[in-house]
Amino acid sequence: MRRVLLLSIPAAVVVALATLVASAFAATPDKVDPHKAIVVSSDEASAILDRVLPADKRHLSYQGTADRPGVRVHLFAGADVTGAVDVSDGHVTMLTLPVPTETGGATTITADQATRTAFAFLESIGSPVDGFGVGVAAETGSGTPGYTVTLTRMSGNVVLPDYRVVEVDGITGTVFSFVDVRRPYNPPPPPTVTAKQATATAIAKVGGGSAPSPRLGVTFDAAGNQVLVWEVAVTPTSVGAPGIVVEIDAQTGLPFDQ
Repeated sequence: MRRVLLLSIPAAVVVALATLVASAFAATPDKVDPHKAIVVSSDEASAILDRVLPADKRHLSYQGTADRPGVRVHLFAGADVTGAVDVSDGHVTMLTLPVPTETGGATTITADQATRTAFAFLESIGSPVDGFGVGVAAETGSGTPGYTVTLTRMSGNVVLPDYRVVEVDGITGTVFSFVDVRRPYNPPPPPTVTAKQATATAIAKVGGGSAPSPRLGVTFDAAGNQVLVWEVAVTPTSVGAPGIVVEIDAQTGLPFDQ
């Protein structure tokens, strides 16, 4: 089962989402994004986390703030638990718990059951779930059996900065990881750069390669300004080179470096 989820929705949603957890956040740089102003204190964030954690997993150690475009969190960690709380509005943005099942078992719950479990969990912690598109990905490899349930909010064909990702153990039906990203945004404008143009620019930036059709998404610069980008998942020409998601500003056509 994928352990780490990326706090962003790139072109290959499920693939990119399979890279988050605490390491997805870089060390907090100096920013002027007003949404990143610390409204919720670390003590308040700790109390918020304790309300959603099992009794034997509470009182995590504070790790400081962590940052990515559009989001800043208070980060907490324990022996086998990690959690994060948004500094602006106090919602729990990420939680990982011990995986209840060892690898190699057979899935005993269905995708529909996993989806219902994910919705029930999100509702139990007060996370809004209405108006999202829902996707379910099953673990089919040799890892822990289970499902990743993804709720994505769209505006036409644009992925908005409002989504949920829940991982459900395939044998016990237990939620052991979730991500909840919400950032205020404005209705995105139509792009002036085509998907074909963005793909060509992205491939040129990495020195050659190939890419499927890109996806439009909303992100933010360091000042908190909303930016519409094409998210291009490029597979480099070099054999064995890892794939990379390149963001291209959908208004200027230039690479967007956050």
